Amino acid sequence: MNELSLHILDICQNSIKANATLIKIIIDENTFLNQYKITIEDNGYGMSKKTLSSVADPFFTTRLTRKVGLGISLFKMAAEMTEGSFSIESEENVGTRIVTNFNHDHIDRAPLGDIEETMSILILNENNIDIYYEHTY
Repeated sequence: MNELSLHILDICQNSIKANATLIKIIIDENTFLNQYKITIEDNGYGMSKKTLSSVADPFFTTRLTRKVGLGISLFKMAAEMTEGSFSIESEENVGTRIVTNFNHDHIDRAPLGDIEETMSILILNENNIDIYYEHTY
C-alpha cells in the first residue's frame, strides 16, 4: 500500500469485522518533533493473547479464505521503514488499539493519500458504527 489512508482503511475494516460500534482515528503531525503518529482504536471483540502475539506475522490470519494476513504486517513495516515504531494492544470484549509512529521527514514515509475517500467508505458502510476522526498539525 503506497498511501497511509489505505492502511487506515484496512485496519478499520478489521474493526468492522470485529463488530466495533466506535472507531477512533487520530493523526498527529508534529514537525518540531519530526513525528507523524497514527492511532486507530476500536471497541470491537478484541483479540486473545495468543492471536495478539501472532497478528503482525504476515503468514497469520483468522480468515478462512486466504492463508496470509498482510494488513497489519504491512502497516508495521511502513512505520519501521521510517525508523518509527508500531504497537498493538488488544483485550477480548474490550477492543484494540494500534499506534504507529513515523519519522515525519523520512523519505520512505508514504503520503497520507485520499483520507477523504477512506472516511467516506467507512461512514457509508452498512453497519451502524460511529467514526471519530481527528487530525492535528
